[in-house]
Amino acid sequence: MEKDDFLDDLHIGKIVEEIADHNRVSPKQIAEVICRYQNNAEKIFKLNDMNTEDVVKISYVLKYNLLKMLSEKYIPHLSGFELIPKQPYYILEVNTKSMQCKSNRYAGNYDFLNDDKIRIGTYIRNVAKEKGLNEQALGSLLSLSQSNISRLYHSKSITVKRMIRFSIKLEHNLFSELYLSRITIAPSQSMLDHCIIKISEARVDIMNPKNGVILKTFLPEKG
Repeated sequence: MEKDDFLDDLHIGKIVEEIADHNRVSPKQIAEVICRYQNNAEKIFKLNDMNTEDVVKISYVLKYNLLKMLSEKYIPHLSGFELIPKQPYYILEVNTKSMQCKSNRYAGNYDFLNDDKIRIGTYIRNVAKEKGLNEQALGSLLSLSQSNISRLYHSKSITVKRMIRFSIKLEHNLFSELYLSRITIAPSQSMLDHCIIKISEARVDIMNPKNGVILKTFLPEKG
């Protein structure tokens, strides 16, 4: 695998540590969700690269979509699926007579990783097939031997940096359909505890009361 200098500054562990500190998530909580490093949770922050499925699980603990951030930073030129969650973040119940509303958290989790369809090897094989690439051609493109391509095709997941490199080589955002179209992470409830909900016939806006910035917009479903 050739070295990509643009990824030299990417250190997954440090990013996780920074967000964990900000969101007050302990290393132990992160270790528990990935079922590793329980006896030395701080080691997670020293990992330069991580498995994609671990990063998905950690994203739910942090309440921060790490793969979305990395995709936008390192492969913004590659189009992907529009990131519309299959489930809403929250259900807003509005009583228009009393002008009161309440919210119920309603978001998925990373159980979708158990789906047999979530296999990076199978997905890469399908992308290569769509582009007319056989094993030999794909190996040449990714700088991998044919035996390594065969192992790749049978892989459940790979590391984040490999996903970025392969996405660039294939000119296809591998994060998008496989993970990002399925991830639904509810923001902190505090976001809704301190907001302005503006209701009109056309939309419902959730706004920051301090500066009026719209945090989230809900559009009516089309009948």
